[in-house]
Amino acid sequence: MFSHVDNNRHPMPNPTGDEAHRRDHPEKPTPPVGPGHPEKPTPPVGPDHPSPPEKPKEPITIIVNGVDKVLPAGTIQLSYDEVVKLAYPNYSDTPNILYTVVFSNGPIENKKGTLVKGDTVRVREEMIFNVGKSNKS
Repeated sequence: MFSHVDNNRHPMPNPTGDEAHRRDHPEKPTPPVGPGHPEKPTPPVGPDHPSPPEKPKEPITIIVNGVDKVLPAGTIQLSYDEVVKLAYPNYSDTPNILYTVVFSNGPIENKKGTLVKGDTVRVREEMIFNVGKSNKS
């Protein structure tokens, strides 16, 4: 067992963060962590942390069930309902009909996957959607 416990606090030889700043600049307050938000750090930007996508200035063409569909300029995402309506213009949310939505050729955040009721997905030029319709039995 330990024969001696030192309860005295000893300063760290190499202070970090706010402590180091106060030591090196006693006349200046600690700078804020983020732009205008001292409690929130600035989000990282780079290949692993892409910045939010810019809204496209041109219309986007996507492919739904093999048919080109042109989306208005500025469209960055679509909902499950919007994709189903592009495939089946007379779509109505009824409990007896099930729609399955599968996509591919998407942007880096969502290259491929499925959509279910309530989901949204980011879109890009020539993204492919396959929408199936079946009756529940």
